[in-house]
Amino acid sequence: MKQNLLQKESKKSFLQGLSLRQRIPILIFLLLGSVITIFSFISYLGFRNLELNSGRIRLISLVTHASSMIEESVKDAGVTTLSSILPETFQYYL
Repeated sequence: MKQNLLQKESKKSFLQGLSLRQRIPILIFLLLGSVITIFSFISYLGFRNLELNSGRIRLISLVTHASSMIEESVKDAGVTTLSSILPETFQYYL
């Protein structure tokens, strides 16, 4: 019988033993803490998505720029190679 009473008392919420004057500040603190946590998390997700999108745009821009530089380099190498070959040597080879 005593064990049943002890079990029922231990199952009570931690706020039930407090008066209303003690419970209200605790509940306000918990509510404000949860609101701050939720808004901080939402802000973090928005900032992270913004940074990921700007990173993608920058990466595409850098890859495009690098590919155009490589293309120009290959064209210059081809032109230099063709201009360095003497026409007589080229005709002899063919």
